Amino acid sequence: MVASCDGPGLLAHHGKRMQIWGWWPQAGGSGSVTANKDIRIQAWLGDEQTFIAQGYDVVVSDEHSRLYVVPKYAPGTANGNYTPDGDALYSSYSVPRSDQVRGIEMAQWGDNAYAMPEAYPLSCLRRPLQILASTAWGSPRLAGYLDYEVFADRVGSPPGLPEVADPAARPAGGTAFGPSGAASAFDDDQATAFVASTTGAAVGLDLGADGEERLTGVRLLPRSNSSADLASLVGGTIQGCTDGPDSGCHTLATVQWTPTRDWLTLPVDDATRYRWVRFNGAPSAKPVLAELQILTSPTEVRLAVDAPRTLDQARANTVRVVVTNPTGHAVPQAQVRLEAHHLLDSTTPGALPAQRSVTIPPRQSRTVEFTIRPGADATPGTYRLAATADFRHTDDEPASRSRVRATTVTAVALHDLTRAFDNIAVTDDSNPQPGDVDGAQSSFSAEGLAAAGVGAGGSVDSDGLTFTLPTDFVGTENNALAHGQLIPLAGHASRVGLLMTATYAPAAGLTGTVTVAYADGTSSALPITVPDWGATTVPKGTVIAADGGKVNGSGRAQSTRTAKLYTIGVDVDPSRQLAPITLPSGPQYMGSKTPALHVFAIATDRHTA
Repeated sequence: MVASCDGPGLLAHHGKRMQIWGWWPQAGGSGSVTANKDIRIQAWLGDEQTFIAQGYDVVVSDEHSRLYVVPKYAPGTANGNYTPDGDALYSSYSVPRSDQVRGIEMAQWGDNAYAMPEAYPLSCLRRPLQILASTAWGSPRLAGYLDYEVFADRVGSPPGLPEVADPAARPAGGTAFGPSGAASAFDDDQATAFVASTTGAAVGLDLGADGEERLTGVRLLPRSNSSADLASLVGGTIQGCTDGPDSGCHTLATVQWTPTRDWLTLPVDDATRYRWVRFNGAPSAKPVLAELQILTSPTEVRLAVDAPRTLDQARANTVRVVVTNPTGHAVPQAQVRLEAHHLLDSTTPGALPAQRSVTIPPRQSRTVEFTIRPGADATPGTYRLAATADFRHTDDEPASRSRVRATTVTAVALHDLTRAFDNIAVTDDSNPQPGDVDGAQSSFSAEGLAAAGVGAGGSVDSDGLTFTLPTDFVGTENNALAHGQLIPLAGHASRVGLLMTATYAPAAGLTGTVTVAYADGTSSALPITVPDWGATTVPKGTVIAADGGKVNGSGRAQSTRTAKLYTIGVDVDPSRQLAPITLPSGPQYMGSKTPALHVFAIATDRHTA
């Protein structure tokens, strides 16, 4: 007996409607499959008119019109037809006209998404979505899609989403400095570009002797959509300098992954006022960019945000917002609010405090305090705190309203190392698909490691230390890409050990710094060197914890080769109580051929004082 179910009718009974992908004509079933006309079809190959003629309502997701977002591994490069073309969507895309077109959808596909932070594919989606909405709704056309993006920045983000930049910010003026052609990055001409002739080249703007500014962000524009132009910006940093174009410089923001051919806005969380601001190319790249804008707030009223370095989940944390009024008249009833969003997934740490109202007398400051208590389910990691003040300049000017914004970063601490696990490095020989320890979908063989004494739920004794492994060690996130995470430690010890490996490390190993903090507030920065997991020879003194001897690959045959885990030990002061340690800096995601350090476990040789 075969049971049948009227799917569309069942959904309609509950006030819903079924929508399916229009797949069968492409699968050779155009003459043998007839879907119920109550089902809405998502048309993805420009074939919406065919479905409309057959009587279906449709949602358009035309692959050929670049309504797909399928980025490669972060940082990746532009992915052919699967990165939307904002220019074409804005200037030449023809919106289908029919009462049966129920919407237009940009489809974000999950290819390789397990290896990406959520913010990465969203960065490829944000600008195209803005442009598609403008096109589909018939908004008035500006000169081009890049002009529209600047306009969209001034409107700001929808409620509930973090602002990428201060909507009130405006580009600062100044004098360009840097190699030949530097002025092309500041000439407001998108057709000209600064093209570096050397790796790591810097190009910047001198704001003038009296022009020191507190920056709200930096907006930059790649020269073109070519993979080379876009990739040339990855790893570049925005730096503010206080003593000269190349002295007293501090990193304010970093281009973490390959941008699209759109205006890229990087928030600045540093309240220092800088005269010189520059884009400093990555050491291995010759940066190419069409425009660089230094964004500042147009209002004299200033904000500063003071927050703890980490938010304690066991208590209420105080965040102070200082509102400064340097003018000769009062700022009445400024409405101050605080928002917080995780940098990689945009979640909030918990319930946020209500808006506060404050009046600031002439040439004075007022401090507004907010409390944040992260929820038990708050995502560990870094959060951007954004304070915004909406105000009138005087009570006599009710229509004269302004807004000022300032940001800083804080973090929700990890309960233990396993909460930092974000990479799949070990797979079963029968299922290598999930693994990606190196950005090339390679992984340790679980069977190979087990033969070397490293098994799920077991322990690894190495160099006088005992490391404990989780029971779900295979085929799941089982190590942390080191990028400055704080890992709790307590008690006393004379040595702290890390079970680690490195990928795409140079022959001499990949170096980093582990910072060990103590309960008395002091800390020590301790250098480490970790060889590559596939190194055939390792530096003298390196302790090999295990060699699995086999490497799995997704879609590739298993290879017999070295696959090493190392014990990296650092000496600590046994007379002082340990506090959280900070892992070395590095990428927050696994990119192809990107050097990275992986931490599988942490142990101490316990001592009592």
